[in-house]
Amino acid sequence: QQRVALARALAPRPSVILMDEPFSGLDVQLRETVRNETLALLRETRSTCLLVTHDPDEAMQLGDRIAVMRGGYVVQAGDARALYHEPADLFVARLFSQINEIRSDVANGAVDTPFGRFPAPGYADGATVTLCIRQRAVRVNPSRHSGDAVHGRVLSARFLGDLVLLGLGVEGLTSPITSLVRVDHAPAIGDDVLLTVDRGGFMIFEE
Repeated sequence: QQRVALARALAPRPSVILMDEPFSGLDVQLRETVRNETLALLRETRSTCLLVTHDPDEAMQLGDRIAVMRGGYVVQAGDARALYHEPADLFVARLFSQINEIRSDVANGAVDTPFGRFPAPGYADGATVTLCIRQRAVRVNPSRHSGDAVHGRVLSARFLGDLVLLGLGVEGLTSPITSLVRVDHAPAIGDDVLLTVDRGGFMIFEE
């Protein structure tokens, strides 16, 4: 039905086409197939498409330009790389990344965490901020020590196929942090591990 509807919409070769959640009713495998077919057809017909979706992965896969809306207003607009690497605020960061959030106060131009100090340029001392660390930036390395490593303990492990989502307790943090690791390198629940953070994978936003 979705393919027929798409064919009918494109048959008159419109210059602009509007799609409102066109793939939301499909199962995962069929959704991926129909997405790819749709993208190929749009490029072939050179039609401009305005697509409404609540799925950030779908927006990144299909959109040449993405506009993020909240409360009826555009919060940020740009291509997928800009929204992922340079989100305008915490709302956009949460939408396009799986992140750990550490709330802290700025002191001497930086934020102190169990993982060390993170620079907070542009924020006044005493300002309350949220330090965001992407899941993939948390490195779990139980076999060798690094100078900036901290000790943690595996509290939970969720199997996701090739990856495992770990919940990790760290002294000094009130809530566990999460990390994605390859299934063949995943420690077991209860294991003590060493953790490091990729300094290229953090963001800071005002509370």
